[in-house]
Amino acid sequence: MSISRPLVSILLPKMSGGGISRTRAALAKGLLETEQVRVEFVLEKGGGVLQDLIPEGASVHIVGPMRLRQSVGILAAYYRQRQPAVILTSKELHAFAAILARWVSRDKIGVFPTLHGDFAMRLAKNRSRFEGLWLPRAVGLLYRSADAAIGVSDGVADGLISATGLPQDKVVAIHNPFNLDAIRAQAIEAAPSHPWLAPDRDRPCLVAAGRLAVQKDYGTLLRAMARVVAHRPARLVILGEGVERGILEEQVRALGLQEHVSMAGFVSNPFPDIAAADAFVLSSLWEGLPGVLIQALALGSQIVSTDCPHGPREILSKGTLGGLVPVGDDIALAKAICTALDRPVGTERLRLRAEDFAAARITEQYLDLFRAHGAL
Repeated sequence: MSISRPLVSILLPKMSGGGISRTRAALAKGLLETEQVRVEFVLEKGGGVLQDLIPEGASVHIVGPMRLRQSVGILAAYYRQRQPAVILTSKELHAFAAILARWVSRDKIGVFPTLHGDFAMRLAKNRSRFEGLWLPRAVGLLYRSADAAIGVSDGVADGLISATGLPQDKVVAIHNPFNLDAIRAQAIEAAPSHPWLAPDRDRPCLVAAGRLAVQKDYGTLLRAMARVVAHRPARLVILGEGVERGILEEQVRALGLQEHVSMAGFVSNPFPDIAAADAFVLSSLWEGLPGVLIQALALGSQIVSTDCPHGPREILSKGTLGGLVPVGDDIALAKAICTALDRPVGTERLRLRAEDFAAARITEQYLDLFRAHGAL
């Protein structure tokens, strides 16, 4: 690859087991396949369970822990050494450092902070009252100096504008990219990890996947599951690990679901399980752009989701491609699960919708944005 091609740097803490690492890897692969740019992952720490997703041809630069005081100097030195044309960030601290480092280094670098979730909801749930006061002001002030902030869905972009007062011309919505061929290949490279998903099973099996965290509201899903199994045979496999495991295991016992629900833990390749499931269920309180729904679409899976902010309504074409139910409503969720099992949506319609999120298509939108701001 020619050294003369401009460098796009992707800044992350590490390649951890989450959706951001997966989608950044898909974007990197898409950018490299255009043969228009080079790509480098700038990581605080090497390793991570998704390290192997970094595509061939992308370089890796470890900068070490980026504490608030040191982060600006670290990135200013990186700019001078590597001279990227573009830097993409996914955390506020990284975005602040990337913007301030550009001031310090006086380099001409395109800075594009990316927001992956509902800004106002995250403030309310995860921040102290003090942070809830200063962070929107800091984002609103500093992001004005970025080239553009990227929201991964229309709702995320609109929410960022509302919460921070950023001008509309400073925020753009670009969906996360997905390597659909890789998802489909991984779905058939192994058998499902859970025996309940075997082809000769005697009852339908649902799958949910994601961190065992408050945001995912598995409690509502378990209550819905209790309603479903009261009327028909069914099982549920939950793929994921997290701090809520003990609480959820106790709820499984309290609802008498031990024979109907399996909390299977983290699975590095969940796609065989999702593809084999009779339906995929998302019960979240909030999201940004839930990639697991797009992955399920790519596999032709039936989908039931809460109509949470933000993403499911956009992904599922306002509910025409899967059930959408109110957040926290276990009765509606149970009914939608039964509907998905009894009246499935055509597989080809689902797979066709997934093409709108294909890496090649989304990559071009990123390149167009970089060019529009003179970064390439």
